[in-house]
Amino acid sequence: MDCKNCNTPLKPGSLFCSNCGTKNEDVISEASAAAGEEEEITPTKGKRFFGLSLLGKPKLKILLSGLVIIILIILGIKLLPFGSSADNFVVYTKDNELVSRNLKEDKSFTLTSSFMEDKQTDMFIRDTYLYGKDKLAFKSEDGKSMFYFDSITNEGVGNLYLKKLSDINEKKADDKGTKISSGVNFMPRPELLDNESIIYMKEYKDDEGGRLYVHTPKEEIKIDGEIFEYQVSSDGKYVYYIKDMEDGIGDLYVKELENDSEKLKIDTEVTNIKYLFKDGKKVYYAKKDDPSEFTYALFAYEFGKEKNKVFGDYSLVKSVNEDTVVFTRAVEVKFGFSDLFEDDMANADKSLARPSKPDAKSYQKIVTSDWYGDYTTTDYDAYYAAYETYNNAMQKYSTKAERDKVRNYYTENPVEITRYDLYQYSEGKEQKIDENIAFDGVFNFPEKGSAMVYPKLDPTKSTKQKMSEVTYFGDVEEYRLRNMIRSSPEANLILRTSGGKNIELGSQKKIKDLYGNEDFSTLNFLNDYDYDKNLGTYMEYSIDSTSIKDKKTIDEDVSMLDYYKNWSIAIYYKDQKQNVGEMYIRKGDKKEKVADDVYEYNIASKDDGDNIYCLTDFSTKDYSGKLTAINNFKKTVIADDVSDYYLRDNSDVLYLKDFNREKQRGELWLKAKSDSQKIDDDVSNVISY
Repeated sequence: MDCKNCNTPLKPGSLFCSNCGTKNEDVISEASAAAGEEEEITPTKGKRFFGLSLLGKPKLKILLSGLVIIILIILGIKLLPFGSSADNFVVYTKDNELVSRNLKEDKSFTLTSSFMEDKQTDMFIRDTYLYGKDKLAFKSEDGKSMFYFDSITNEGVGNLYLKKLSDINEKKADDKGTKISSGVNFMPRPELLDNESIIYMKEYKDDEGGRLYVHTPKEEIKIDGEIFEYQVSSDGKYVYYIKDMEDGIGDLYVKELENDSEKLKIDTEVTNIKYLFKDGKKVYYAKKDDPSEFTYALFAYEFGKEKNKVFGDYSLVKSVNEDTVVFTRAVEVKFGFSDLFEDDMANADKSLARPSKPDAKSYQKIVTSDWYGDYTTTDYDAYYAAYETYNNAMQKYSTKAERDKVRNYYTENPVEITRYDLYQYSEGKEQKIDENIAFDGVFNFPEKGSAMVYPKLDPTKSTKQKMSEVTYFGDVEEYRLRNMIRSSPEANLILRTSGGKNIELGSQKKIKDLYGNEDFSTLNFLNDYDYDKNLGTYMEYSIDSTSIKDKKTIDEDVSMLDYYKNWSIAIYYKDQKQNVGEMYIRKGDKKEKVADDVYEYNIASKDDGDNIYCLTDFSTKDYSGKLTAINNFKKTVIADDVSDYYLRDNSDVLYLKDFNREKQRGELWLKAKSDSQKIDDDVSNVISY
């Protein structure tokens, strides 16, 4: 991952940039991302993660900076009473113990006792991790096993165990499982590969890297040491890694995991791995192109071929997949006087001439005369009044002269500001998409095709310093001008059609909840959004290869918009307060209000299922409501007083009801087909991911 401020590559786990010191809060979430894309290059694709957030609380980011801020609690087994062995289990905490329940046999077993702190009160029903005292648990990707850490230190390392959930029984209760190794880092997260091997990092440090291991069913094998970044192919056959990093660059290697083959050195002076192709035999990676300018070059390596430079002189990769790379290039733009200042004193200053200093002799008059000469006196009142007028005029003229210095200086010495041009690389060619791109902002890319939505700065709306505020040349500080230009321009959202036409959608500040279908032939969003009132107009645009064919107003005064079931159903809210409001459903040309007091972060559905689930009649006082299923605009209440729920792959629902927030305990239930079944009482946290 690169620093969001200066693009210097960050070492895994590093919260602060070593070059400019900027805090990069998303660095840890990238470290746990699946192999292939970095978080910075995975912008919103018009889809939201459906399901629940922590009720009434902001979503937590997992941060690591030397000390362990030990994480959330793992909640993760999908439930399917008569499906695969992985789906027969629910894992949850009860009385500070980590418990597994076999739904098929209707039996519960203690995975480990004293897992939770006595006063630990975080409430979850969906999360990646479950944490306890010095313990941590999370499930494998296939859902059949549970990873378990204990004796975790402040450096984020501990003893790693693996339990197969199908092996859990009364005799093995409170058994940690098979010990994999000691000194294992919980970030990046260990992975269970297809061949039942486990890959993990040991004793990682920011300035030294760590040792990468693979644990087969027979033995632990060290892959290499001093590793700072690695990615495993989706089939688990290949691992790419960067080692011996110094000043942000290191050596890139690949090793085949299925046999004890030698590692292959791909390249040197590599900053990070950008994208690993699905078959694991091709990789994109970055190298510094010009370290002094913080520019990079993208390289490709493919098995059986020589590495090659794809393109260079880029600043940031915004999106990458096997067909297309979208990236930015920095350009220096000169901002002269007229770009930096609003000359509201131009006419007034033009009319100002240097005033003449009054002469005291002009205010003398003859009082009397004799043979010796004339006797005079000075009208000091008039003289002093004239001198005061002169001083005032001279002060104005001097200020005008200082402003002239500013005008002349910045006309002859424009300020250089970095701006960004947007490019697209596809089919062996790169193409410039647009210029003056906002470095931060909304970028949307479809699942297929070359269309996109991106933010473009509007120079006409840049803030300028008024010349009427300048009284002295020294008042103008160049660094303040730079900051003003960098931060002030508003951005407009631009639609790039599949045919290569750029169309302005409107101000980014006025557009909210932008969604596109898989090829962006349809865009839906809230337009003219007023963030003070939380209201906007729900619009739908139909788009062909070169233009917007149709603009349709769907509804007015809409607070939030979301899409489900492969874009076939839109859900939106009106009259929303504290994230609770009236819920509407739109399907085809039909739209209808379906429920009141729905909590907007409690919506879930499966693309292959019939129902949309939500919490209706939601109370923000005790954060509970009625768990409701909506099918074809008709709603069915499943249970009352539900605090949280999780929708399983087969559309059965796991939910927590009658939750006592003071004691942090409630009843755990399962809704399967037409029946609801209580799983256990006094449940605090549930693993569902």
